[in-house]
Amino acid sequence: MPINDPNLQHETPGGRKPKFGGATMLLLACGAVFVAGLFIFFVIYGAANSVAH
Repeated sequence: MPINDPNLQHETPGGRKPKFGGATMLLLACGAVFVAGLFIFFVIYGAANSVAH
């Protein structure tokens, strides 16, 4: 088989990895960033509200 087989691009030299592994990690990272952003937004929003009132 040729080295530049497109099916082999997502595999590591140490062994075969499922193609959805990277996507799952990316999705989890995006979810964590989104939740953290919401949390920070609500903290700032609540602080601004308590200062304004």
